Amino acid sequence: MMHKDLGIVLPLDKHATELAFEVLKKIKTLAPVITAIGPDRSPHITLFQGRFPEEKIGNVLQIVENLSIPVEVKLLPELIQRPNGNLFWLVKKTDVLQDLHRQLLVEVQPLTDGQYLQQAQDVLNDPNTEEEMKERIRKYGNALTAESFLPHVTLCRIKDDIELFPPPTYTYSASRCMIYSLRNDGSIIP
Repeated sequence: MMHKDLGIVLPLDKHATELAFEVLKKIKTLAPVITAIGPDRSPHITLFQGRFPEEKIGNVLQIVENLSIPVEVKLLPELIQRPNGNLFWLVKKTDVLQDLHRQLLVEVQPLTDGQYLQQAQDVLNDPNTEEEMKERIRKYGNALTAESFLPHVTLCRIKDDIELFPPPTYTYSASRCMIYSLRNDGSIIP
């Protein structure tokens, strides 16, 4: 059976995209960057990622077309660094954003037919992964989902820890959701 790895995202508006590249520029002065947003890695807020059988992709498209948009998005003055080196620019976790994410879990996640993205499978196979995280992946296909949903913009992956700084705050109205194909590392292919 053929499958496709897809991400359902809120794209940033033009000004938010410009701000993301300004923040990245500052990060690059502080540490070597392994991967980063750029022309082939558009900045966005991921709402859902999954591996879908090809015959179910039409259903996914229909669900995304019917989502309640626009959504107010507030980029917060906070960066966090994940253990794998990913740097996230946090987004305010509003009820509307959380509801949109939950709607996708309820309507889209069952269409994966229990298949996992490669990155989720790698986490499941890692003996050092906490059982709670494995349970979220088994249930939802991703660890940062449901009650652990952390809206953010992934700016880059770096090698070293850095002293984090507050990026600018910015609010915009996301007028649409988009669906992109995913690379094995979970980044979107524009």
